[in-house]
Amino acid sequence: MKLNKKIILASLFALAFASNTFAQIKVSLIIQTNVQNAQVYINDSFAGFASPNLSLLIFPGTYTIRVAKDRYQEYKTTITAGTTPINIFAILSEGTPQTPPSPSRPPTPSTPFNPPTPSSLSLGATACNKKAILCRTC
Repeated sequence: MKLNKKIILASLFALAFASNTFAQIKVSLIIQTNVQNAQVYINDSFAGFASPNLSLLIFPGTYTIRVAKDRYQEYKTTITAGTTPINIFAILSEGTPQTPPSPSRPPTPSTPFNPPTPSSLSLGATACNKKAILCRTC
């Protein structure tokens, strides 16, 4: 009976040690912003509001962090979390991102050019050798 207790205790100890050894440790991620209630997204999933800070625990890995608020330009970065804490300072600038102006159209002439048609020429027109067109002066 004493041997069974030792085996059970040894098994429990080994199980407890193994579970702590293979457990992944989370890393501290702190996101600070210069505005209240900015929305924080991790890999395009909403993570919370930074007012102006948001503290999270994440597993080691690579993440895309996005901080956004209406009427502010969005902040976006990619991080790789390891074993050390990560601090992000997301500065949001006022104003929406500007779209480039659309290309301008070439100016339209004020009076459209209508080339003469053969029916609009008078019967007395002759071929002009200088301009290779029909004219009345030659």
